[in-house]
Amino acid sequence: MRLLVLSLFGAAGVLYSRAAIESYREEVLARQASSPDAPGALTSSNPSEPRLHPEANLGRLRAAFASGEYTDDLQPYLERALAQAPTFYQPPFLLAAFYANRLEHPDVIQSSFEAAISRFPSNGRLHLSYAEWLLAPRTTAAYRSYRSESSSDERDAAEKATRHVSRATTLEPDLVARALELMLRFRIPVNTWTDVLPDNETSRQLILRAVDRAPRDRSARRDLLTTYLSRANDFSTLKDLSQFGRTWDEPEIALAASETWHHKALSDSTGSQLTQATLSLARDCLDNAQPDRAYDVVRTTVSVLAERELVEANAELLVGTGDLYLARGQIAMAQSLFTEAATLFPYHAKAYLGLAHAYQQAGDPDSAIVELRRVLELDPENNQARALLDATQERR
Repeated sequence: MRLLVLSLFGAAGVLYSRAAIESYREEVLARQASSPDAPGALTSSNPSEPRLHPEANLGRLRAAFASGEYTDDLQPYLERALAQAPTFYQPPFLLAAFYANRLEHPDVIQSSFEAAISRFPSNGRLHLSYAEWLLAPRTTAAYRSYRSESSSDERDAAEKATRHVSRATTLEPDLVARALELMLRFRIPVNTWTDVLPDNETSRQLILRAVDRAPRDRSARRDLLTTYLSRANDFSTLKDLSQFGRTWDEPEIALAASETWHHKALSDSTGSQLTQATLSLARDCLDNAQPDRAYDVVRTTVSVLAERELVEANAELLVGTGDLYLARGQIAMAQSLFTEAATLFPYHAKAYLGLAHAYQQAGDPDSAIVELRRVLELDPENNQARALLDATQERR
């Protein structure tokens, strides 16, 4: 609940609103007049207290909340804020934060949030704070009673909360990451996320990473990958889809994403992006038992890079492909690719490091030592090569 309160108070620093409704103040004052003990009734201000400027009065409340003070002494300031700023969103919002921290009067909290939102409907942080309160577990007697007697049961509260999450992230797209943390914490079903959050490149990337942290649901993950693959037209999302396809054990989707990524990279990019896409596609071809296709994809891209005179990118591709084959125990193929890279770009230290690893796996430590020394000539700060050279020499 402390985390909830901090997040509620954090939203209080946003801009002023001129949207005006008088009904909330009238309701509070009417309730106070009819019953001094009613949940929304605020105690009278001390006549001896000086009349504070509206902003100073609000500042007193914000400072108190920031320091963790939620005592009865603050009620006069809340009453004064409602009276002084009947069209400003902060007084009802602060009233909601006040009672939320005290775990009291959920009906007042809800009506206060709704009043604040009606006064500043374009404030996404208000919507998200209200959603967080709606989703938070209710452990006290007051909240349990409120849930059982109100029409807003847990399901209704969750549906209302997701509507406010959607509104918040539509108004302020930078709130998507915070909204996803909220949905993870309160276990909002993954298969509803795409209906709630904006559909753009940034949101897709954030959603994929959040789903990776959510309880495993293979069907929901597969549906998400399939949906995003049908919409993806940018390198970052296609890269993520191929990576998460492999991570989530969906090799066919990973292959399809890499194919699209590679096709787009061939026509829309040069150098590093094309190298990454080719390596991804080659890996997925190998994972899907298509070794001939993997090799053909690499050779085709090598030719394209050569035509574009991208020598270093070509060497990176050959070394990366060599690593793929070496990881699968295909030492001869890996050695051939590393040697081709070193021939194409003689100053490429990674090519000689790859050869060293290949010689080690082939049981030829002397040749490995030769290649490791060459790596250190080109890159004296290469700690991996130095450690491997020391270990190989000690084993001789």
